[in-house]
Amino acid sequence: MLGQMGSGRLRNGAGVARRLATAVCLVVVVASPISTPPAAAQELDSEISLSLKDQPIFYRSGDKLGLEVKVRNDSSQALKGFGLQITAFDKVGSRSALHESFNGTPLSAFSAFPKTYTRRIDAGSSTVVSINNPISELAPLNQTTEGGVFPMNISLLDNNGVPVDSFTTELIYYPDALDTRLNMVFVVPLNALPARGPEGVFAFEAAAATHNDDSLAEGLARSGWLTNTLAVLDPLVGKKLKLGVAPSPRLLDEIADLQDGYRVDEGAGDEEVSQGPVTRAAEVFLDDLRELLNHRGVQPLLVPYSSPDLPALQAGAPEDIGPQLTQAVTVLRSTAGTTLDRSWIFPPAGRVDTQTLETLKLAGAENLFFSAHSMAEAIDPLTGGCPEPTLSFACPVAVTSPFGDTTSGYAADEDLQNRLAALARPGAGRLQLQRFFAETAVIREELPGRADRIINAAPPALWQPSARTTRLLYRGLATAPWLKTVTPKAGLQQGIELGHRQTVDALPESANQLSPPAYDEIEEASDVVESFGQMQPPASLIQRLQRNILVAESRSWWVDPTLAERGATYASSSADEAIGEMQKVKVAINKVVLTSSKGKILLSVENSADYPVHVEIRIESLKLAPDPPLIDAVFRPGLTRELVDVTTRATGIFSLDITLATPDNYPIQRLSRPVQSTEFNRIALGITVGALLFLIGFYVQRSLKRRRSKDSASSVGSV
Repeated sequence: MLGQMGSGRLRNGAGVARRLATAVCLVVVVASPISTPPAAAQELDSEISLSLKDQPIFYRSGDKLGLEVKVRNDSSQALKGFGLQITAFDKVGSRSALHESFNGTPLSAFSAFPKTYTRRIDAGSSTVVSINNPISELAPLNQTTEGGVFPMNISLLDNNGVPVDSFTTELIYYPDALDTRLNMVFVVPLNALPARGPEGVFAFEAAAATHNDDSLAEGLARSGWLTNTLAVLDPLVGKKLKLGVAPSPRLLDEIADLQDGYRVDEGAGDEEVSQGPVTRAAEVFLDDLRELLNHRGVQPLLVPYSSPDLPALQAGAPEDIGPQLTQAVTVLRSTAGTTLDRSWIFPPAGRVDTQTLETLKLAGAENLFFSAHSMAEAIDPLTGGCPEPTLSFACPVAVTSPFGDTTSGYAADEDLQNRLAALARPGAGRLQLQRFFAETAVIREELPGRADRIINAAPPALWQPSARTTRLLYRGLATAPWLKTVTPKAGLQQGIELGHRQTVDALPESANQLSPPAYDEIEEASDVVESFGQMQPPASLIQRLQRNILVAESRSWWVDPTLAERGATYASSSADEAIGEMQKVKVAINKVVLTSSKGKILLSVENSADYPVHVEIRIESLKLAPDPPLIDAVFRPGLTRELVDVTTRATGIFSLDITLATPDNYPIQRLSRPVQSTEFNRIALGITVGALLFLIGFYVQRSLKRRRSKDSASSVGSV
């Protein structure tokens, strides 16, 4: 055990690393030099890395360190012996000091001890080292009766005692039980990229490959992240752990489809799967989820159907926010057996601006979750905390809109969200999880005697944690002596003073956000599907197409451009399918010849769909009066003939225009056919013949009169 050594707080990042390495080396040399083999110092071609593999989340008096660190040799030579230097620092007194410790900044005092290892690590290999010294060997911990967060640096030394790599972790130490704990509302999102394509066929591997994640089928397997999450939560919720759960309705929609049998893309074509491991796993998952969501320690939260970015949707297609919520309620009721109203809504990523807030209020929202960026900044950030002027905002919020409406809820702590985001990044491990818990402990230590404080946090929506991380996270939340988890509703019922905040007028765009033209295309597709719905197709078909439109609006596609393109196909493919279904109905008419002023025309309507359709047929002509001019009817599959009475207004050949359309006037087919009317030609012929006969009679009669006159004149002359 080494004595304490004082040092000033270092600010500069590069200087910090150099001075920390120097301090560590001094401690090693003065206290207990690492014995090295007589061979010359090894010249390493590349980095030799050190990482944290395991650590208890918190410590009690008398515990051992219980550390496991991994040493990896990525050089071209074997590492013949190495050393570890463990340095503990004084308790951090603020969150800013904690963040400095993340970067390796040493605090005012430390104690250290070295450990020497003679084991060989071949090139390209690694080894795991356990450190089980009692924590009493660390001076800051054995000299305090108060708990808190104590940074600890672990450095890797080569066989000459030269630092090669290091990291800083945090020892969270509470020797005794605490009278007051920090209330915490933790929300568990359950979400994944859509695996069911717009045509209703599942493509598990394709969905996973685009985002480097497990497929939905793997997530539902016994060792999958979805199944494991429920397995970890089940024994904890209730007395030990209370939280909110925000399942993605789209995810549950797909899992319910898998349970009932599904079509899957196997590369060479679609395959129908009626039962098997995936269908059974889906059934078990939904059963377990229903049980979890109905547990008294869990509060289900409503997420819009496809997890869209609500401010972007508000700007691009505000009329779709209502359907997103309506479909979400419907899916949760049918799949999870949970009837939720819209009073508690979990907006994706907590992104809510002023206009979105008003829309959600009109939709029935009473309680919401806000990101830190959704809240307008306090006039003085240094005194903008709650319930006292600290850097931490640890109160529920009452958000007032410009129209005077008030919405209660929670504003997520930005630094906690950053810790969880870091934990969700590829390659993250035990160190990032420890920093999350350390952040919560330091928030508690800001005002350790106050029981009227509450914080909120939630992991990223698309995070698929490993079984080990899931277990450590939720068991840590359940057992951390400085935390008291509560459901969102219970948090508001504790009588904690609400902090009054306002939303920002407009949030900046997220990375890879869909542009307004993309929303225009989605809206055009939505209009097509809506018109198709007026034809009264099967409910399951129109429901799938309508939900596809909502899926195209999901912010889950914004992870990268490739996914954004895939997401857009949900709208375009659905519009194409709707048009294809509408075009299964055709109307035909042959050339029409009318021999009188009144007649009939024959229309043939062919419906090649396997369901009845409701359409309208409009018949128009300038010289023809159809009766009726509009046919509004339901046509069964097959061929149907319709006779329409018409009255002509003229003779000759003229055009008859026919439009086949949906009931809301979306055109399906237009055609024009000639009509020949001979009725007025016969009348004209009769008039002509009559006139001719009249003229003939007139001239015959005139000729006879002249002859008579001539004959009379001849008779008089002879006398």
